[in-house]
Amino acid sequence: MSFLEVDDLTIRFGDTLAVDRVSFAVGATERLGIIGASGSGKSVTSLAIAGLLSETATLTGSITLDGQELVGLRESEYRRLRGNRFSMIFQEPMTALDPTMRVGRQIAEVIALHAQRSGKRHTVEAELERVGIVDPARVADSYPHQLSGGQRQRALIAMALANHPDLVLCD
Repeated sequence: MSFLEVDDLTIRFGDTLAVDRVSFAVGATERLGIIGASGSGKSVTSLAIAGLLSETATLTGSITLDGQELVGLRESEYRRLRGNRFSMIFQEPMTALDPTMRVGRQIAEVIALHAQRSGKRHTVEAELERVGIVDPARVADSYPHQLSGGQRQRALIAMALANHPDLVLCD
């Protein structure tokens, strides 16, 4: 049995077919890259796995994570999985980060929310340093617009990895 199994996944938005009968499996220690043209459904597939599709989406097929069926899961159940069992790194950091909050506070909130542990300053800086941020204290004190695109992307990666999830979805 694979850690993540997507079987016969079809996603529609009204009459628009976004994903058509996609199937794949990923073992616990494996990596999988999905390659396709813009608009081919890669991001929508990741959002479906993460339970982040809009209510207008109709989803059929099966998505299992470590044997647990995700299709049809209630939002409260998904919240318990996100950040702990899996996390997602979004493609555009400027839209994924809250522009009104300092980066360090955002990382601390992810740690506190999902790991039920404090996102202390030294923990936040250690997570930033782990992803290659040279001056983690300065980045933690910065708002997203004060950082370069690469620093924002690394901050998102730090947020996604902060609680040591079993699966990381990268858009």
